[in-house]
Amino acid sequence: LASNLLFLFSAREAMVDMTFTCFVTAGLAAYAAARTGRWTPWRAAGICGVAFGLAVLAKGPLGLALPLVVVGGDLLVETRGRLLRARPYGGPAAVALALALILPYTWYVPGLLHGGREFLETCLLSENFRMPIGHAEGIGVSHHKPLLYYAGRQLAALLPSLILLPSLAPWGRDAASAPARRFLAAWAAFGFLLFQIAANKRSYYLVPLQPAF
Repeated sequence: LASNLLFLFSAREAMVDMTFTCFVTAGLAAYAAARTGRWTPWRAAGICGVAFGLAVLAKGPLGLALPLVVVGGDLLVETRGRLLRARPYGGPAAVALALALILPYTWYVPGLLHGGREFLETCLLSENFRMPIGHAEGIGVSHHKPLLYYAGRQLAALLPSLILLPSLAPWGRDAASAPARRFLAAWAAFGFLLFQIAANKRSYYLVPLQPAF
């Protein structure tokens, strides 16, 4: 990460995206630990729920949407599209989801009670729904970019890391690393697709994908 330009520049600017990335990474790391058998599903569920709940507090519903897309993509690849064949983790998943929803309520509910329509419009609708679909209103700002905007920014961010590319060959051949490769690929690819779909695009939006890259 120290060689990743996008991550480095965002850290120097002290943006909320770094806090968001911290919580998302912590939650996804716990998920990966459970998937590889290093942690019990229940232990991972607690960490995931708290981490993703804090991610929602840091940057809105994206704190839950991004992990769901990544985890869903990981399961989709592992089961080759047959999600019903995924290992049953219904109980831990429900606990993680409940925690991830309860934590943000401690701020959103009082905010709605005190701020009413203004809070709803400013902190939820404008920032998290109207801007992503390209219909910014109020304090929202439209950031429409060309289709390949993110691809160019992502390649530029990785330029200093090119010297490390030879190390990928032995890792790619190591059978024991297959679960890690699948998970990191899902994090990078499905997360990138999620950001690509949104109409609003800014380079620092890609920061929570950089740990995977």
